[in-house]
Amino acid sequence: MRRGIAFAGFAAFLAAGCAGTGPGGDATGVRGGRVSAVRTGDGLALSLSADGRLASVGVGGRALPLSGPGAFRVEEVLPPNGAHRDLGPVTGSVSARRGRVRFAGRTARGDVDLAAEFRGGEYMDIRGEVRDRRGRDRALRVTFTLPVKLAGWRWENTLFCARAIEPGVTYPSKPGQMLYLGKKDDDFRNEDHDVYPIPINKLPYSAVMKSGAGLAIAYPLHEPRVFLIRASEKGYSISFLLGVSPATKKFPGRASFRFVVYRVDPAWGLRSAAERYYAFFPELFASRAKRHGNFGFFFIDKLKDRPEDFGFAYMENDFQWKNGEMNKEQAAIAKRLDITVVHWRNPWVQHSPLGSIEGNASPEACLARLKAWAGGAEDSKTKKSHSQDCGALLQEAARCGVNSHLEDEGGRFIRGTHERKYWVFPMNMDPELPRPNRFTIATEWQYRYVKLWSKPGFRGPRGFAWDATDDFDGFRHLNFRREHFQYVDVPLTFDPETGGLCQVKGFGDWEFASPFARKVRAAGGIIMANATIEHSMMFLGPCIDVFVRERKIADNNEERLSVMRMLAGRKPVTFIGHWQPRDETGLRAALHKSMLFGIAPGASGPSKKNKDAEAAERAVFRTRMPVLSAMAAAGWEPVTHARAKGLDVERFGSKPGRLYFAVRNRGAAKRAGRVVIDAKALGLADKLAVREILEGRPVRAVAGEGGLTVEVELNAGETLVLWVENAQTKH
Repeated sequence: MRRGIAFAGFAAFLAAGCAGTGPGGDATGVRGGRVSAVRTGDGLALSLSADGRLASVGVGGRALPLSGPGAFRVEEVLPPNGAHRDLGPVTGSVSARRGRVRFAGRTARGDVDLAAEFRGGEYMDIRGEVRDRRGRDRALRVTFTLPVKLAGWRWENTLFCARAIEPGVTYPSKPGQMLYLGKKDDDFRNEDHDVYPIPINKLPYSAVMKSGAGLAIAYPLHEPRVFLIRASEKGYSISFLLGVSPATKKFPGRASFRFVVYRVDPAWGLRSAAERYYAFFPELFASRAKRHGNFGFFFIDKLKDRPEDFGFAYMENDFQWKNGEMNKEQAAIAKRLDITVVHWRNPWVQHSPLGSIEGNASPEACLARLKAWAGGAEDSKTKKSHSQDCGALLQEAARCGVNSHLEDEGGRFIRGTHERKYWVFPMNMDPELPRPNRFTIATEWQYRYVKLWSKPGFRGPRGFAWDATDDFDGFRHLNFRREHFQYVDVPLTFDPETGGLCQVKGFGDWEFASPFARKVRAAGGIIMANATIEHSMMFLGPCIDVFVRERKIADNNEERLSVMRMLAGRKPVTFIGHWQPRDETGLRAALHKSMLFGIAPGASGPSKKNKDAEAAERAVFRTRMPVLSAMAAAGWEPVTHARAKGLDVERFGSKPGRLYFAVRNRGAAKRAGRVVIDAKALGLADKLAVREILEGRPVRAVAGEGGLTVEVELNAGETLVLWVENAQTKH
């Protein structure tokens, strides 16, 4: 398997050294080895004292006040009850070589080593490895702190969650400000923001700022880790929950980590942090999708009456029983409407054949049945497995399940429920598990048609849908099955409640998703995924081209919609239509809510039983979906360069003719407002015209010294779309 992370001997890597600092970077060792500094091209500077503590943090040539020494600290979580033992700060020696600062140190107790390298450039890139010296399992929380005095600074966690930093408070600290890993039960929930043992950030970055200074700490999404970025009056930090064990054969007794630190524009805070993050790691957000628009289930051969009214851009269905192809009529309609069609399947779990396992069966009974099938019992050598396994024999699927199933902290078999109807068995998707494994079911049965795409005359689809990438499929589960540890490419983590080492199930999913997505994309296809909660959007997002949300728009507030957009970048995001209101008023309200972020509401399409619902969709989507599609295709931009007091504003595109501002009134009453667009910051010409194109509302635009001011009037819960073009354009 091609791995995206290299773990081979980080200490040896430091000793060997690497040339270069990146554009604009610099590192300086002061004579006598007392202080070593590394800088970015835009004036962020970190200075380390001889023992590895942070001596100074500078922004634009100005040293920021410090609350004390910072840098690295390690804490151990001890089994069986999760007691904490502070191993203290990591101290050692620092050297500057070939433009980079290297640190090698040890905890005060002397039993944990930590090596790190600081690289300058566009951003401060800090890569490190922690190593156990005792030769046993260790649950280590590794924290790096910029000890800047932050009292009175502004902390921004999401676009809708910001606070002034107060003494004695750590941000984030409230349940609603974080996501959680570590699910421990069988139940299925439509929405899952419950508090589990492991908190993580909602976004891979946050920001702190005050007048004249802004900082961001971020974690690179293509190197999955359990992380938490926090701020308090005493500093700005990132922590990693790392499990080190001799059982991880690819990096025994070690675990690596990586994070970046960079400056942000304090006027734009988190938006500036996002903009720069996307520029640093463009490959994580590269869009391979053709269009933005509604998702639908595959029935385009039934769309006889103006199918374009529904705004479909993406559809999925099961082509397993048709040799992976559409028929001629379906293929022709898909081509005419420019709809991307993908083959749908769920690779993440083993679905128990309906009726074969009683609803009250214990985990032990489930595993026993799985082993019996694997051994050839109950005609499993001739009986087909669940239809999700696409023709695989029950015996083969069961053997894969025996090799790939998860275990909880007590060594018990982990299962879940599919909408409380029947058991499903979450699987470790690691390709390197003993074969056959769940990876082989996915690639040799469920998604095998990629090998037919080069066949002359093949009628698609050229793409795959990952169904239910989270929720009951167990993305948040912790896998304690020790025999799986030897195959991991991502470091282990641990349960903070017990100190027991484990693997996040979703990180095993990543080990399937990453190489498989590369294969599909190389063949000219795309990956679409039902990513219902944000965990999989974050960690698997770089492998996904189109995101589908299987919930009601009404159940998502604007903050959550904004997190979806920021995790997707410019990639298409669409809900599923049958979850949305079926009346015209309700559907219009749902669309107005998602429109702010260029997120499509999804469409159900034609209906023999409910012609009123079909008519409502046509009425709403016929005129509005072309606006959403054009706006989203122009590209969401995190920094709006526009503000409107009391209103929400998002920008799409940058140049006249492909420049849109979505403006929303979240209030309960009608209101008038002014949107002030910084034309100079956007590099716009003086003569511009502005039209409202979603509802056809008249607006007034006036150019002045402060920019372009657009006067708007919005009803309660309404979103309008302003289109900016050159004034001389004729219609």
